[in-house]
This record gives sequence, structure tokens and C-alpha cells, in this order.
Amino acid sequence: MVSLETTIRDAFLERKQVVAVFFNLEKAYDTSWRRGIINTFQAWGVSGNMLAFIQGFMSDRTIQVRLVTNLSSTTNLENGVPQGSVLSCTLFAVAINGITACVSRPVRCSLFVDDFAVYVSARRLATAERFPAANHKATGGLE
Repeated sequence: MVSLETTIRDAFLERKQVVAVFFNLEKAYDTSWRRGIINTFQAWGVSGNMLAFIQGFMSDRTIQVRLVTNLSSTTNLENGVPQGSVLSCTLFAVAINGITACVSRPVRCSLFVDDFAVYVSARRLATAERFPAANHKATGGLE
């Protein structure tokens, strides 16, 4: 938020326009790509028991719903990180953190958990609206 606020203040002083798009990723934890998380850890050099622990922690997860005394059948969860765990926030951060590499200057971005903002300033509004935000070389499959 501080980065966005600074961009807005600077644009105001320089008589520029700011265009911003805000995203709230719905069901972010539930839809995190487990294989992508493991791939990121491997790229960071995590291996052995630590990687095996993380893989085991995320695998073979199931869900059931209880309504009063009725219990639904068990459903396997193929993606997502377990919610309510101490590791959940960290695993989700690993899953989403690479999204910032997809945005290249002069477009800027801010990421806070599952809230993502993309913004740019320019002298003319029409110019700001046309800036390409995606750096296709850095997307790593996030397109």
C-alpha cells in the first residue's frame, strides 16, 4: 500500500494519471498448485527430508462436510494448501510470490497474501491504460 500511495502522490505532484487494477484471488488457498510449490522449493535448492516433509504434508488430503449429525462422503483434494496450519501462509506465499516477476516496468505491482494490485502512472490517461503489464519471458507458466 505504501508503494501504491507513493506512486499516487508522485503522480499528483508531476501532474500524471495513475491507473490501477486490484485483484482479490478467490479461493486462493484452495486452488494453489501443489506441484508448482514443490517445483519452487526444488528451484530454491530444498531437497531431502525437508522436501519430503512438505510433499507429504500437502498430499493425501481429504475433506468432509458435517451438517448437524449427517456426514458427507470423503472427497480427495488434488490441489490447495491445508488451511489453519502454521505452514499454510508460507506455502501459499511460495505459490503466489512469482506473480510479481510477470510485471515489468514501468508498470508496478504490490502483493499482500491474496490481494494483488497492478498500477502505472503516465502523463496521459490513454497512455497509462495501454501499458502492457505482462513480462512474458518471466511468467513461468503464470499466464
